[in-house]
Amino acid sequence: QRSYALLQLGSTDMALKLCLAVIKTKPRDGVVGAVAANNLAVLRKDRDLFDSHKRLRSAATEAVEAKLQPKQLEAIRFNRCLLLLAMSKIDESRAAADALVSQYPDSVRPRLIQISLMLRDKKQAGAAIGQLESLVAATSDAEQRAEVQLFLAQLLLDRGDADAATTLLESID
Repeated sequence: QRSYALLQLGSTDMALKLCLAVIKTKPRDGVVGAVAANNLAVLRKDRDLFDSHKRLRSAATEAVEAKLQPKQLEAIRFNRCLLLLAMSKIDESRAAADALVSQYPDSVRPRLIQISLMLRDKKQAGAAIGQLESLVAATSDAEQRAEVQLFLAQLLLDRGDADAATTLLESID
């Protein structure tokens, strides 16, 4: 909890040190170890991906997952999927994203991960834009719709379509 608070306050170095210290003590409570491994993966961002994945996979066993709070479990599942994507483990990431879609049907994030996977194949970029536009239209929750719109705006900017991105950004509620 302290590590999370430090992260929220912007003290990422202290939060990272605290996570590493917790993991080194090999806590008896598996939930503490799983949350620390998850926080460590987040703090490291795109550094030490394989180590973060290994720690997260070994800490978040089925027995531990059964003890996690729903939000903790959701965060760990999403971060595990994102780690797989960042490590270019496409098939594993796709399977994890598909599982997330069924586990969290009201969330747009699993669909955004699936679309990110599509974008790995340059030929599917046009289809990805179409899927994002459909997802914007189908999403009733304003916060989630804005998340999809921001994702789409970034994709449009990456493709060099600043006018469409600007128009989209101006339309966000």
